[in-house]
Amino acid sequence: MDIDERILLTPGPVHIDSERWSRIVPLHHRTDIFRRLVLEIETMLQELAGTGSPAYLLTASGTGAMESAIANLTSPGSSILVISGGKFGDRWKEIADGHGCKTDMIRFAPGESIDISKVEDRILAVKPEFIAVTHVESSTGLLLDIERLVSIFPEQKPFLIVDAIASLGSDRVDFDGWGVDLLAGAGQKALRAPPGISFVLVSERARDLVRKNTKRGFYLDYAKYDEGRKRGDLPFTPAIQSFQLLHDSLGRIFKAGKSKWIERQKLCSGIFTEAASSIGLDLIAETPSVSVQAFRLPPLVDAERLISDLARKERLVIAGGQGELEGKIIRTGFPGLYSREVILRLIRGMGRQFAGYGHEVDIEKAARVLDSF
Repeated sequence: MDIDERILLTPGPVHIDSERWSRIVPLHHRTDIFRRLVLEIETMLQELAGTGSPAYLLTASGTGAMESAIANLTSPGSSILVISGGKFGDRWKEIADGHGCKTDMIRFAPGESIDISKVEDRILAVKPEFIAVTHVESSTGLLLDIERLVSIFPEQKPFLIVDAIASLGSDRVDFDGWGVDLLAGAGQKALRAPPGISFVLVSERARDLVRKNTKRGFYLDYAKYDEGRKRGDLPFTPAIQSFQLLHDSLGRIFKAGKSKWIERQKLCSGIFTEAASSIGLDLIAETPSVSVQAFRLPPLVDAERLISDLARKERLVIAGGQGELEGKIIRTGFPGLYSREVILRLIRGMGRQFAGYGHEVDIEKAARVLDSF
């Protein structure tokens, strides 16, 4: 990576360096070479998520994958419980409401761990057909323990729909082991592809439900994606360049080894968080993810000013808060995708800006934390 480039260190999209862009070749999607690429992407996504369930590849944002889940699985009047810890959890309710579902939501304060006992009480009271959750809440960095959540499900298990857009490829995901029915993901985060490609993995139980649903829409209808899936054919023109970069990223993950890759993400996130803490940044998530970090700032530091100064003076792009957290926090993402030099540049850059605001920090002490990065 050219250290002089402006670098994205946001919760998504992540940085794609010019060397990777340069390896994109002209392809047409109705060719054998592209079909092989699609088939290999599906196989690698299945292995990464821990399932043999089909993957349907969409040219859409992550929200498109989420909406496809509701469009294909539910009907007007379907009962769905949304468990939310922030803006992106709330999105499940917004989508379900738009499709005429009978939607109930249990919401926890930003950064607050999900109280499983309260969720269990709500499930018993509502008896939903579907439960929709966000594995990693990008607005706060909160991680939801899916395995523990599933352990409190009643014998007649609701269909479990999981947004793993921020987590797949960074935090651990176990589709079959957790009993997930549908997982929505996207390429622009831990999988290091440009925005515009998303996907769903769909269990056999969920596919049976899809077959019974006669109102699935058009563009997002899974039947259209299933028709040519085993040949690597997609029903509509895909984002060909994004597919190529997603294929490249997945290949790198499996060349390194899935377990080693996930362990690196965990290690690097922990080291970065420790270094950030040493200059006065505190995580807001009580149960933090590996993928996304949301930090409270020291009293003398204004979030919007810091974001602007880092981009202008340090050529580093981070994100601010969203919704009720707008102007109150900063957010970063996926430190395990970057070299020590890039993360050190971010820590030093923030330290320099802090000093200019009157918040003096020991930058070298913070830098030493990164020695084991």
